[in-house]
Amino acid sequence: MRRSTFLKLKLREAAFISKALLSTNHVVLAHIIPMRRCNLACGYCNEYDHNSQPVPLDVMKRRIDKLAEFGTSIVTISGGEPMMHPELDQIIRHIRSHGTIAGLISNGYYFTPDRIKRLNEAGLDALQISIDNVNPDEASRKIYAGSHCPEMREMGRRLAEVTKAEERVYVFGAEAETLFYA
Repeated sequence: MRRSTFLKLKLREAAFISKALLSTNHVVLAHIIPMRRCNLACGYCNEYDHNSQPVPLDVMKRRIDKLAEFGTSIVTISGGEPMMHPELDQIIRHIRSHGTIAGLISNGYYFTPDRIKRLNEAGLDALQISIDNVNPDEASRKIYAGSHCPEMREMGRRLAEVTKAEERVYVFGAEAETLFYA
């Protein structure tokens, strides 16, 4: 991460903490779901379906504007799989236009070097990739196209390669520490 970008983020985080300490009369964190559809069918998850259409951009913008009126400090985009939303970059830009910290929770299957670059350009501040087990079991397996997905190591390697060397890649989930560190 470039030094200036890092410093700007740290200043925004400090402002967020100060605001939280000075007043409890605002929303700290909100999750928005622009896409219920998901490319996976994880056995434990009830946050998806396979046929919903994306929430239209104008509806998402109105929701983000309302969250800004409430003084929301952080908006996290989740789903379904939010990377399937065709206007995700515009959603992130709109969150950032309010000075709000923008986060994203994804299963990581749609990350490519170009896609990561576009997320960075849109202003994404935080990324959480859900990996529940390096070696899937009955509870944590991720099902894709009717079969078990292979281990997540290759995705971890790809992410480590496409992020800038000075950035850290964090993966949350059981046994994730065995995958990779950028």
